[in-house]
Amino acid sequence: TAEGIGAYICWLCHGYLNKLKLESKQAWTERKQIPNPTKLEDYIPFAPENIQNPYPFYKALRDEAPLYKMENADYYLLSRYKDIVAAAKATEDLSSNLVAILLSGGGGKNAILSKPNLDVGPVDVLALQDPPIHTYQRKIAFAGLTPKLFLGLESRIREVSVSMIDQFLKADTTLFKGNRNEDNLERCYVEWMDSFALRLPMVVALDLVGFPYEQHRTIKEWADHGVALLSGVNTPEEFAEHVMESMKLFKWIQKQFASWMKKEDEVQSLFLKELINATKRDKDDPNGHLTIREAESIIVQILLAGNDSSASTMGSAVAELARKPDMQIFLRENPDRIPDFIEEVLRLESPFNGHFRKVKKEEGITLHGQHLPKGTRVMLLWGSGNRDEGYWKNPEEFSIERENRRSHLSFGSGIHSCLGQKLARLEVKVVLEELLKRTQNIEIGQTSGKLKYLNSTFVRSLEKLPLRLSIKQK
Repeated sequence: TAEGIGAYICWLCHGYLNKLKLESKQAWTERKQIPNPTKLEDYIPFAPENIQNPYPFYKALRDEAPLYKMENADYYLLSRYKDIVAAAKATEDLSSNLVAILLSGGGGKNAILSKPNLDVGPVDVLALQDPPIHTYQRKIAFAGLTPKLFLGLESRIREVSVSMIDQFLKADTTLFKGNRNEDNLERCYVEWMDSFALRLPMVVALDLVGFPYEQHRTIKEWADHGVALLSGVNTPEEFAEHVMESMKLFKWIQKQFASWMKKEDEVQSLFLKELINATKRDKDDPNGHLTIREAESIIVQILLAGNDSSASTMGSAVAELARKPDMQIFLRENPDRIPDFIEEVLRLESPFNGHFRKVKKEEGITLHGQHLPKGTRVMLLWGSGNRDEGYWKNPEEFSIERENRRSHLSFGSGIHSCLGQKLARLEVKVVLEELLKRTQNIEIGQTSGKLKYLNSTFVRSLEKLPLRLSIKQK
């Protein structure tokens, strides 16, 4: 049962952390990072302030230690653009399998827990799988992502976006109550993440895989637990809770997939049809074969990673618009430049900070003069590569005129680049088009300070985004 698995995982985490504490008490000493650190040794990598703003730490890494061994932890950080791209392409040397999970060790540090081998739950697929298995899995998934499917999805995204935006623009509740500003424009107040960015992508993702979306809020909660598994800041108890809740998502997916397999003739989703067909093909079929568990796991990845990248980017893009009134005017007058705006948002705020690779080459590999033996784990820091002065001109500046703007690493690089990046770009484009059409101005609403990001070393997403919208008069 999910509860039994959760209890086992919790026990496993406690045992692992206690072992590390006994081996090195100093590693678990609570200490705070000094204010305004100027060199790498001053940073505590996963201190709260670095999770909220990791970019000064990333710059220190690039300047002083582009391959950085984490103190009291068995993995490295890779931070320069060209190194990250080369590592992402080196599939003969580095594995993408999910082999370990980060846990909180206190004091802004963390520890690695090797992934338990359990005969339940999702298996490694797509972004977490290596060739040749990855090759046929990606081929099958792309076969279901046809131009016809995207055409239908764009209409659906626009329909749902308009409905949801109009809902809070016209709302007459205490939370969203409209009033008039000094320019006699009607205003409304909305919490963008909860009211929109965290809802729409899940509705669209469920449409993509052909599953009912009436429970999208509950499914989103389960998916959030799945993403939180990899946050790197979980205590054993938190990790166990995330396991139990995310297992509910997998059980629901299994139930839905089994149901649709029994009534295959009624399946409308081209993507789901392709997955079902793949489970019925022979293992040596040139079009590729999937086990049922692999097919279910691909759906898990779509509902977790695909949904989360879109939601994160919707938050970052609208926050950037709210800070730049001149950009709002420009994009209302030049909506064809919205895709360029999105690319620069993605570069500056990658929805994922990084992903792990593991050395699989028998003799190991050498990076920056350091020998990494087989089994060594390396985290590719997409967010750092996106601001590398060695690749980007004026990387801290926001410019939609940047010539190489689509070269960012926010959807990964190489054969493991994000399967759903086309959908994520489409979703954000449609949402910005409709929001800009319906508003005269977008501003950050009342906050108690700076906007806060999720407490995660893995995901880069705003927790809340309060907005004050001036409604465009018809």
